[in-house]
Amino acid sequence: MKKILIYILLLIPLIVNGQFRTNGRGALQTTDKGNFQKSAVYVAPEETPPPQSYYYWNSMTADIWLCAVDGSDGNEGTSREAPIETLTKLNQIIAASGEGIRVAISDTAYYGHIVFSGKTGSSGDKYEIIGADKFGNGRPSIKGYKELISWTSDGGNLYHKDDADLPTTETEAVLESTDQTPTYITILNSLYIDYQTYGIAQTPNSGYYDIESVAGDYKSYFVDSELGASTNEYQGAFAYIGVRDWVADKARITSNTATQVNLDAADFTTYDMNASGDIKYKIVNDTPDSNLEWKYDYSQQRVTLYSTVNPSTLDIYAPWGDSVIYIANSEYVRLCNLNVYGGNLYGVYILNSDDIEVDSCKVYNSGFAGIAAVRSGNVDIEYNTVVNGNSNGIYVTGSDENDMTHIYNCYIEGMGEYEYFGDREGRHYMGIFAKDNIGDTDFRYNHIENTGYNGIFWANLVGATQPDNMTIYGNLIEGWNFHIGDGGGIYVYGENNWNKVIKNNILTDPDMGFEFIDTDDRNTMGIYLDHSSEYFVVDSNTVYNSPYSIFQQNEADHNTYRYNILTNFTRDHSDPQQRTGFLKNGFSDGEGTYTTFKYNTIVVCDADTGWVMAYKNDKSISSTGSDIDYNYYFNPFTATDDIVYSWYSTSPYKDTWTLAEWQSNSPFGDNSTYNQASWEYDDVSGIDEDEFVWCFRNWSGSSHEFDLGDCTFKDIDGDDVSGTVTVPPYYSVILFYASGTTSTVENPIYKGE
Repeated sequence: MKKILIYILLLIPLIVNGQFRTNGRGALQTTDKGNFQKSAVYVAPEETPPPQSYYYWNSMTADIWLCAVDGSDGNEGTSREAPIETLTKLNQIIAASGEGIRVAISDTAYYGHIVFSGKTGSSGDKYEIIGADKFGNGRPSIKGYKELISWTSDGGNLYHKDDADLPTTETEAVLESTDQTPTYITILNSLYIDYQTYGIAQTPNSGYYDIESVAGDYKSYFVDSELGASTNEYQGAFAYIGVRDWVADKARITSNTATQVNLDAADFTTYDMNASGDIKYKIVNDTPDSNLEWKYDYSQQRVTLYSTVNPSTLDIYAPWGDSVIYIANSEYVRLCNLNVYGGNLYGVYILNSDDIEVDSCKVYNSGFAGIAAVRSGNVDIEYNTVVNGNSNGIYVTGSDENDMTHIYNCYIEGMGEYEYFGDREGRHYMGIFAKDNIGDTDFRYNHIENTGYNGIFWANLVGATQPDNMTIYGNLIEGWNFHIGDGGGIYVYGENNWNKVIKNNILTDPDMGFEFIDTDDRNTMGIYLDHSSEYFVVDSNTVYNSPYSIFQQNEADHNTYRYNILTNFTRDHSDPQQRTGFLKNGFSDGEGTYTTFKYNTIVVCDADTGWVMAYKNDKSISSTGSDIDYNYYFNPFTATDDIVYSWYSTSPYKDTWTLAEWQSNSPFGDNSTYNQASWEYDDVSGIDEDEFVWCFRNWSGSSHEFDLGDCTFKDIDGDDVSGTVTVPPYYSVILFYASGTTSTVENPIYKGE
């Protein structure tokens, strides 16, 4: 049976004759790969698009109807007047089907899972699961939880519950591209108690301990003289450890003394503990000692809970399956307008499947990833909200050169809510994680907030089959690196000379808490091209308030940076070169050759230790095939003209250079300008330094006029600007304060209506 879905009041992009179109949202997204035209209107981050009018129970079409309130599994479910009742019955119908079916699910709560295994639809006859507004709740809630009732008291506010439906194994494979070995996680995601999630028991209850020394195979034990533990008090629990700047790993505790913790060295399959620098750790899955902390014993399938009241009086649910919605070895499946809660590993898990759509769903409280598409292709993930996950928001890996992965208009927030996942490869706590996507890869208009590591991570194995195109366009990333360091708002690595574009993104205010790492010296970048990242075009991005704005290292050659705005890179770091607009790791030392850096605006917001550019050199200032020119450099806070910082240099080479010295000693910058308007902080009074440079950032698909209140500013040409300033879509404008009351100025970041 062939179905044609007629969209009324179209809100969702359709693919028509190879082109992406929007509808009542107002603008074309693109009509040609790489040809950026009008862009989609931003969706408010708190909500995905409102429930579509054509998803009303009484007016939509469907083949199967499901309603937990007035349905019955004795019904066939083929009419809205006689729906089925449970997900169990739905899964039986899906399993028995031989062609695509369209399922309407009423907007109530369902506990359990939805499974597609080996189901093959077609472009005109898809398997569709669509949330239907019947009772005014908008969308159904699919909850991968089981209620835990009838707890047994163990005394001292401790209770336990045994349940045969809970997991029986403590390890799960979660990094499932073909080149990777499994990594290991805590057995349960989190408990859901009275509508809130609660994390596993840990010591200390907040913060981390310091490791004083490490030793053994893979550094299989560490010493902490202040631990003060009883012998084997933590045996069987895990130590969660800052193994490397970019890796937070977890190893089972085999035994412990008052000062020494012995670990299972086999748990460290990629990196051992770093013996240099500060190392932090905490112990997880130990005896609960704080209200609503819990632990899990997989051998007994037992949850132990610390509670100041009898937990039988609480609503307590445990995630009891790896995935809430599971799609494996299937084609042409579409999920739309659903709330998805829980999942030990995934909210939505797509494995070895093609032509899958996840559209306008909300995914909460996932374990490893809210939405994961592993070894799958032609995947569209659009207009979804993913919040409060223990690790990644959206996780995708490809399978062959014909695959496409599109992630559009998603809101992702709070990845790393509970920071105790074992991480062998530095691949946790991302907003978007993408690896080996070897067809077209396109990430646009996503809003990512507060991730423990990178905002967007994209990688392709060196020497592997290369994608056709990779585009990261028009994303807003706010707050990253709050847990581990050496990452970026956008972090990429991969090689070869195909079309790779990072354009019109706005990256602002990394969190950089770094309590786990216990130092300010871990690297945090806005845009970070690492490990053979070649042939990228980094164009018209804004990086604001990050220690480095753009960072290039490790043979990251043949890259072009143009029309970017970089400012306020003054965050604390002990090394001066780490506070810079553009850090180029290598001129004549074999790294960073064939670099083009032109038409960029870089504004230093530090009086003494900020630089428009920093570089590593080998006693010369040259770079094979590079072109660095026509840039606008500003340092409006200092009386000196120093703008460039070099390190590993020896006499007669300086640590700092003025623009004139830079031009006379290098082949670069002959047409660049420095403080072209001569407008400096000393020209005004009565304001703080952080009120002098203003970066007006417009993250929306149309031009926006910022209200400047009663203030007067000067632009980079020194001309007066007052009243309003107009900023193009997905772009930013730098202004310098001249006079007026700054509190009257509109918020300088606009996120759309």
